[in-house]
Amino acid sequence: EGTDGIMSDIAIDMCLSGMVFRRCQNIVVSNVNIFSPNYAITLMGGCRDIAFSNIMVSYTKYVSVLFGDAERNIDNILFSNCIFTNNVQHDTFAGYVHNRASVVSAAFRSCSFRNWPRHAISHGTGVDVALSFDTCSFDGAPTNPLYNRSVSARGIITGVGRYRFTNCEFRN
Repeated sequence: EGTDGIMSDIAIDMCLSGMVFRRCQNIVVSNVNIFSPNYAITLMGGCRDIAFSNIMVSYTKYVSVLFGDAERNIDNILFSNCIFTNNVQHDTFAGYVHNRASVVSAAFRSCSFRNWPRHAISHGTGVDVALSFDTCSFDGAPTNPLYNRSVSARGIITGVGRYRFTNCEFRN
């Protein structure tokens, strides 16, 4: 919980929950590496005006960006220039972006999503969701030929809400 903050130049390795935000506002998060988390970034109710940039999340076990269970009012969240890759194919993976909250507004710009099992973007529960993806790349191939390739990579599965994809590329 907090307001008016800057978080930068952070490395998080093998964690249950990398970063959890609850009732936060006016936060800038940049230059973060999160490696092998269960949940990399969790946004809970009451969060607004948070900007994430230059984030790299690798080998997520469950969810990379989670809009939390039964939470409400997560507004004006921006992810830009972020890289999400999952060259380890966990059976528990639910998505790079997974929504379980209501009244959510978030944008992803110039982000890369690579080599995931099942859906990259998924919707669990929650209503009144507005997620937008602009100039994002969704590529089911591994980042290096030596890694296991996903045999079940799919793009998106939506729920109740508005989803916008502009200038995005889906391949492999």
